[in-house]
Amino acid sequence: MRFNKISRIVAASAIALVLLIIFQVKWMLHSRDLIEEQFNQKVGMALCNAVEETSRRCQSQEVASCQPVIKDQWLNELGLDEALNSSMSFYNIDLEYQANVVDGKEAACQPSAYSCSMGPVTQDSSLLSVSFLNQDKDTYILDRMGFMGLSSVLILLFVSITFILANLALVRQKRLNELNVSFFSNMAHEYRTPLTNIKLALSLLQRRHQSLGDDKYYQVIRQESDRLREQVERVLQLAKMESGEYQLDCQPMDLQQLLHEVVDEMQMQVSEKAGQLRLDIGDQPIEIMADAFHLGNAFRNLIDNALKYCKEKPDIRISLSTAADGVTVHFEDNGIGICKSAQPFVFDKFRRINEGDLYKQKGFGLGLCYVKMVIELHQGFIKIFSELNKGSQFNLFLPQIKG
Repeated sequence: MRFNKISRIVAASAIALVLLIIFQVKWMLHSRDLIEEQFNQKVGMALCNAVEETSRRCQSQEVASCQPVIKDQWLNELGLDEALNSSMSFYNIDLEYQANVVDGKEAACQPSAYSCSMGPVTQDSSLLSVSFLNQDKDTYILDRMGFMGLSSVLILLFVSITFILANLALVRQKRLNELNVSFFSNMAHEYRTPLTNIKLALSLLQRRHQSLGDDKYYQVIRQESDRLREQVERVLQLAKMESGEYQLDCQPMDLQQLLHEVVDEMQMQVSEKAGQLRLDIGDQPIEIMADAFHLGNAFRNLIDNALKYCKEKPDIRISLSTAADGVTVHFEDNGIGICKSAQPFVFDKFRRINEGDLYKQKGFGLGLCYVKMVIELHQGFIKIFSELNKGSQFNLFLPQIKG
């Protein structure tokens, strides 16, 4: 399950990076088009200003005719070349260009983006046209995009390197998790055989020597081997659930009946600590689809934690609240509680809270992780509400069969 999450994260981040690169390239191309459009507008205004300046000069000098016989001489004789140079400089166009005066009818066959009517000067359809070398124009646009383009490339490079490093770290973490799961699973399998043999040997030994049943050393061996076997089985169950190998055997069942059975089983442990376990679940049947074995184990884990992490006489209350879409089981206790900073991690596997008496309790830190996984496999969720030295409350939401 967690491995699939890492794969989804890697895939999602890769898609995000590709989209970012596409949008960045599109934005740069759009910026280039805008700069080219501005360049074209500046050239057009420079041409028109040159023509207007030439027209004013002709009128102020009262030139009889502003139409030299040879069109190629118009630029020099009318001062149009000088006016055009001045206009180009005014609009910060420092590229080399070639200016020509062409007939409007001829230009219609080969239209130019950089042309302006000479009508105010020549009173005909002549056009003032300029042309640039493509390389000069591209250089001009790249110069204007210099900082913007460089910053975009650097940002994309930084994001790409960060993405690669982050995903490499995730892949390494995934492999490490796979090794850890494999190690713990193999370890648990290796421990299961000797523990089973120990239990079998204890049973045979007790049959041969009936008096060993009351021996305290025999009781210690039996209890500790049973506890270790339970932890080993829990590790194996978690590994199967996490890898998706284990499928719940969900059947329609009465939630209240399951709670009564769990409470009856746990009453002896509660009595040993002079505590009380109260049920406030009503009498109306509540039917759910559940795996009785694992859901019952989840309830037992919560009660067992309430007994372990309590300095006073345990007072555990189990209640129910129903809603349109499901039922919530509330487990409340008067234990030592969990501080706010540690609550986000209490459901992590192998996580032990290193604070006060919490760390002194025995276990692998699998209980609450197992509870959360079981509830989520039942399409539900679990929440914790706790304050240090003020007890804890666990709310387990489970979908209800709709009648």
